[in-house]
Amino acid sequence: MSPCPAKKPAIKPAPAEPGRAARSGFTLLEVMVAMAILALCLVPLLGAITQAMRATFRIERITEASELAQNKLVQIEMETLPDAEGTEEGEFDPPYENYSWRAEYVKRPEMQLLEDQIDNLKAMEVHLSVIWTEGETEQEVTFTTLLMQ
Repeated sequence: MSPCPAKKPAIKPAPAEPGRAARSGFTLLEVMVAMAILALCLVPLLGAITQAMRATFRIERITEASELAQNKLVQIEMETLPDAEGTEEGEFDPPYENYSWRAEYVKRPEMQLLEDQIDNLKAMEVHLSVIWTEGETEQEVTFTTLLMQ
């Protein structure tokens, strides 16, 4: 005779709390509290995301303006420097028509002394600004360099 397998006891559900026998799920109050907590967490998070997006956009514009300024400085360096101090302005070609530039040529006294000592030398300090409009505000980045020819 083979041994009989042992019978497993049947699992009985825990007795229900009085008054909750047939209900399951969340009450309206619990759902409202959960939504209030969620709203308190989401509002600052959405503000942070918006601020990060604005900062990213601004950094992209500054990077683009910096690259345009570097290209313009190379172009200025390849041209003949003016004999006197002055300012030049212009627009960039498409697709950068939203940007403009302003170059200010300044001759400092020590540069004049250097020019007097060395024949055929031209020296100028160049302040190049790239300007664009962001919303209602005009923004700019400015680079300064010393050019000698």
